[in-house]
Amino acid sequence: MKMKPIIEGFRKYLNEAANRLDTDQTPLQKYADELLALIKATEGYGDVKFKKVPTKRSRIIVIDDVGTRRQRESLNMKLKDKYVKHIMFRPEWISDPGITRPISAIPFKKGLYKGIDYTLYAGTSTTELKIANKGDVVEGLLGIALAYMIDVYPKRGIKRSHIIDITNQLDATDNLSQNNAKIHKRLFMKHVQLDIALNAINFHDMVKKEKRDEGLLEGLYTSVIKYATSNYFRNFIEKELRNKDQKLTLKVMGAVEQLESKADLKLFRGDGATTEMIWSHSLKYGSRQLGQVGGKNAENVFGFITKIFDVELQPADKEAYQIILPNPSKHEFYQATDAIFHKVHKHATAHIAKDDYVEYLLSALKHSAIGDESNLDLLNFEKDKFRLLDFGSLSELIGHLSLSVDFKRASPTPQPRGGYPVLTVFDNRGFVVPKKENILFTLRPKYESSGPVLRYYVEYGDLIDHMITKVNEQIKKSTART
Repeated sequence: MKMKPIIEGFRKYLNEAANRLDTDQTPLQKYADELLALIKATEGYGDVKFKKVPTKRSRIIVIDDVGTRRQRESLNMKLKDKYVKHIMFRPEWISDPGITRPISAIPFKKGLYKGIDYTLYAGTSTTELKIANKGDVVEGLLGIALAYMIDVYPKRGIKRSHIIDITNQLDATDNLSQNNAKIHKRLFMKHVQLDIALNAINFHDMVKKEKRDEGLLEGLYTSVIKYATSNYFRNFIEKELRNKDQKLTLKVMGAVEQLESKADLKLFRGDGATTEMIWSHSLKYGSRQLGQVGGKNAENVFGFITKIFDVELQPADKEAYQIILPNPSKHEFYQATDAIFHKVHKHATAHIAKDDYVEYLLSALKHSAIGDESNLDLLNFEKDKFRLLDFGSLSELIGHLSLSVDFKRASPTPQPRGGYPVLTVFDNRGFVVPKKENILFTLRPKYESSGPVLRYYVEYGDLIDHMITKVNEQIKKSTART
């Protein structure tokens, strides 16, 4: 979570104080009022008011815009002594080493403000529930839902309570992992052996009762139940798994095999030394991302772009990019990327009319999605639908596409949102510009100011849905509450 400078030194204090005050307000609401009073008492800031106040469920304070970056920095400095002495160093908290850190360690002068609202975060605590990584949690829940449906077939449905019952059983079994950061559980069902290996934080998110009670898992339950009870998966069970005497093993092993395979779930015939893989799924939740690379290693960035577009960039291009590292501003990062993308666009435009180049692009896209693995489909849960994509069939599209490459240049000035360069590969039949329905894939940069974090993403477009989708179904919101 990004933290604005004024709160970084107070994060532990707010968390530790969360349940220690006997008041009608939550502690954070009380301190929000105190902070606003201090701001209003500071010369020149008497008109500042709340834009958003914290509640029991939303532990975020947002103070209305207090002016320019310089004004914000000035306010930080003026509040420094007042806020620390008035709240941070109350006598009852002075013994806590997490609270009594030196004032000099609190980064009040970072100057990270760029016209956004003046925001304070309470930080992560036991009183602020959230799911750390929905994509990883949904892997485990999907494995549970599919194993249940295979085990009870031909029964037609699965309830939320069935998933919860199995998560409770898994939680009660021994951890097979020797690594404390990972949890590997094995459950023997009637016809299926279920193996789940997740990072510990994701496993705990999956099984914690309080996170269920807060409704944080509802969307995930809805998605996995919809796929597990779909006509597609029921037909697959009927066709491939109707022999109930066979031994089956369903593995969710991303925390163990993530460096060896792009698959998140694998179904095997057999549960011993001899097994035959029946299918495997790579899973995406709320994302169309097929690949990414960090932007702070120039060699990795240029290698990533070369693999996608088969373009050889010059040493001078790499040197120009290297100059901005490791801590560029958003404007510097996007402008440097703009220069790289301009060269890529020129190369791709000159070659994209040739079938062999189209074949290369499709091959690179396929490799980004599933690597060199066979029998691997990409299952995507996005908003109110799921889709199962057969990236192995991409090569069959050669001769059926008329591709162009669009280059959207970066804005000359930094933008709060967007303003970044993007390369878009699209089918130009019907439209000579990229539209939502004719986009094959995009390559774009992303800048996160904390760090900063620099990344490049390859993401597939709607044209993929139309051409290689096995299943594309809507998810009804009522599905999970049965």
